Amino acid sequence: MNQANPFTGPQLNDAVYEKASMTNSKFNGVDFTGSFFYAVLSNVRFHDCKMEDVEFDDINLKNANFNNINLSGVKFRNINFVNADVSEANMQGVKFGDLTMKNASFNNIDCSGVKFQNINFADAEILDANLEGMKIDGILVSELLDAFQAQKGGGRS
Repeated sequence: MNQANPFTGPQLNDAVYEKASMTNSKFNGVDFTGSFFYAVLSNVRFHDCKMEDVEFDDINLKNANFNNINLSGVKFRNINFVNADVSEANMQGVKFGDLTMKNASFNNIDCSGVKFQNINFADAEILDANLEGMKIDGILVSELLDAFQAQKGGGRS
């Protein structure tokens, strides 16, 4: 074991990180699969990590960065995601609940099957997205867009 850094090595899966301050930590190529985080993770960097089925509960992820990461099946509950950046991520089946996302950025993300609940999307912007099958309050977004275009007097292209 490296005495200067006892966490060197890629396997940290199925662990519970509770009441820990990991502010400014950097994780590169780490397998966190099945882990549970109840910790302070502001300014944290996750790069090229496996995080399937991880749970984040009551977490400060302000200014966090997730890059080239597998977040499939992750649960985010009661999260501060202000100024967070997520790019090049698989987020299939992720569940979000009680989330603050002000100024958060998501780029090149697969959100198939993602569920958002009790989320404030004020001033949110979605660009160049495949919205096939997406619903808001049980109504297909494609139907909402068609109704909007019909009201404006033109069809959707």
